[in-house]
Amino acid sequence: MLPLSSLRYLALSLAISPVVTLAATPSTWKVCPPSARANTIPKPSQLDPDATYVEADNALLQDQGDSILEGDVIIAQSKQALRAASATYNKQTQQVNAQGQVRLESEQLELNSEQINYNLGTGAGEIFAAYYRLPTSDARGKSAKMIRDGERLTQLQAATYTTCPPHNETWRIEADQIQLYHQENRGVARKVKLKVKDIPVFYFPYFSFPLEEKRKSGFLVPEFKSDDKSGLQISFPYYFNLAPHYDLTVAPTVLSQRGLMVKNEFRYLQPNHKGNFVFNVIPSDRKRDGKLRYQFDIDQSMQLAQGKKGSLTLKAGGVSDNDYIDDFGGSLAATSTVNLERNLTYKLERQNWSFHAVAQDFQVLTTETDAYTRLPQFTFNFTPKQKPLGLQLQTTTEYTHFYSKDQPKAQRLHVKVKASKPIEKEWGFIRPSISLDHTSYSIDRNDKSTISRTLPTVSLDSGLIFEKRRVDNIIQTLEPRLFYTYTPYKDQADIPIFDSAEKTLTYNELFAENRFTGKDRVNDANRLTTSLTTRLQNTKTGREKLRASIGQIAYFDERKVTLPDQSTQTGKRSEVVMELSGELNARTRVTGSAFYDTKTGTLTASQAELNYKDQRERLLNVNYGKRKDSYEAIGITTVRPINNRWKVAAGWDYDLKNHRTLENVGGVQYESCCWKTRVAARRYLQNDNTTYDQAVFVEFELKGLGSLGSGARTLLQNRVTGYE
Repeated sequence: MLPLSSLRYLALSLAISPVVTLAATPSTWKVCPPSARANTIPKPSQLDPDATYVEADNALLQDQGDSILEGDVIIAQSKQALRAASATYNKQTQQVNAQGQVRLESEQLELNSEQINYNLGTGAGEIFAAYYRLPTSDARGKSAKMIRDGERLTQLQAATYTTCPPHNETWRIEADQIQLYHQENRGVARKVKLKVKDIPVFYFPYFSFPLEEKRKSGFLVPEFKSDDKSGLQISFPYYFNLAPHYDLTVAPTVLSQRGLMVKNEFRYLQPNHKGNFVFNVIPSDRKRDGKLRYQFDIDQSMQLAQGKKGSLTLKAGGVSDNDYIDDFGGSLAATSTVNLERNLTYKLERQNWSFHAVAQDFQVLTTETDAYTRLPQFTFNFTPKQKPLGLQLQTTTEYTHFYSKDQPKAQRLHVKVKASKPIEKEWGFIRPSISLDHTSYSIDRNDKSTISRTLPTVSLDSGLIFEKRRVDNIIQTLEPRLFYTYTPYKDQADIPIFDSAEKTLTYNELFAENRFTGKDRVNDANRLTTSLTTRLQNTKTGREKLRASIGQIAYFDERKVTLPDQSTQTGKRSEVVMELSGELNARTRVTGSAFYDTKTGTLTASQAELNYKDQRERLLNVNYGKRKDSYEAIGITTVRPINNRWKVAAGWDYDLKNHRTLENVGGVQYESCCWKTRVAARRYLQNDNTTYDQAVFVEFELKGLGSLGSGARTLLQNRVTGYE
């Protein structure tokens, strides 16, 4: 039987470079879906797999030698069929020589030619002046001559490939010669041209490529970018398929204002461990007097223990100088980075206990901040299976060694034991608990080198759930909740701050025992939280249509435990915290929160967000945030298809307090049956809060061939919520 799958790879080979199988992001082509294949050759509906059906207007059939067939010749097997004006067919050798309007059809290929000499049994032969089409992808092209050497090799001469419709050939690939080594799963093309509207755009004298969707070494398509700080950037990535489980991409990049940058990315993947290592280097930066500059990023994880309960992860980043991210970060969020973390973590998890070991360091990128490193930190958590008197017991033990270049070194041992007895019922819950927190320090300083602190905490969390059916399938709940916690006061001013900070008040923090993070401060607490939540829920779908909550803390004592340079907090009540989320309709959802100061009668902070998406893929996201005497900002992102070919996207972040744009992004996309293009631009405020940087990205994507550049798509996906 004719091995038509090989001819399918033949056509694909005209377009595939390593970018298709390795680097290109899968895309959907919505404008023109693949057309249904045209079965123009009639044959019996149920044909035996070993049978050959022969039909002609005139036939001279021979048991031995060639049968001569004239006039509308049809030779059909179960998975393929041939039609021609005339043909000879040898039953014993299965050799077919056909002439005149030859058409060959299979599940994978439709082929038109004027002459074909082919052996259906061995798959060897010649096809002349062939026009082919792949029904599953609408790929098509032509070849002056195809030479097939069985299952081993296929050669093409003067071949083309495109995925554009027959009457709208926007682009095509042309190659003088292609050799397909099927057993080795590789192809070689020579003198390859990419043409757009008959205009040559790229020329490749030689490249090799895989015949299937498997990785193979080779050049990826170039990438283009332009910004104010580095100028025009052109990258020429090369992919090394080193082994089935690891690879390397090296991308020499020309920066018009700085010189040569070499980007490197090494990846590996094994059943129990995986990793990614990035190293980018500029040997001589012209804008920095020829200085060597670099950046690295490591992300590795490994499963160690049996049953994958143990793991080891390494995440580390670093740069050559403090200005590197500002020069190459490319976004407002990146240029606001103040330090880069290096973290090595070992975890061992069991049914009722866990052990963590951490080594943490930072590269500080500013002169205004300093960070303690944890070299190392050990944490052991234990929850006994037994429950004496129905109590749930938990213990946490943590040892940390802190190091800083400018501050005294220290060791900290923290032990916490907690007992609770929760009662969970349909009508609500009661969760009483008591804990004991002990922390001791050994600090390398002259005074008070040893410090310890032991404090108990008791808390009671309780809530009720009332339900009422409003309409069909809609239940409204009313959920009052009380939370009380008490911790006695102890002076902690002599304990340095290693990893503690005061938490930002949120609705969830209304029910926290300690208002500080870390272990260096345990608040003195004598307070009661009252809250009320109501929900509207669809009992049929389980979807929550609306949720609204309000809560406040009542303080019975002053809060004397503070961070350095803070004064005692004396207010009797916290701000009133309000939260709201719900669906206005199937397309629109809103969320919001507000903080109200009952003493001054003002809103101290608020946040609101609206998200809209309809079936026509129109998107609108609006968010607003304000904190009194701190900031006020608004952000808007939108995606709007103009028609089935054009789509625009935009994003805008504006500082209402200082009347300035923080970042804006815009892009436009055009999509046809066989190609797409995207143009995106970005302008963002740098970390000096004065100057702006801007960049432009251009991307072309050819169906079945890959994309030239990926920056435009990546930018819009990262900065415009919902862009696809």
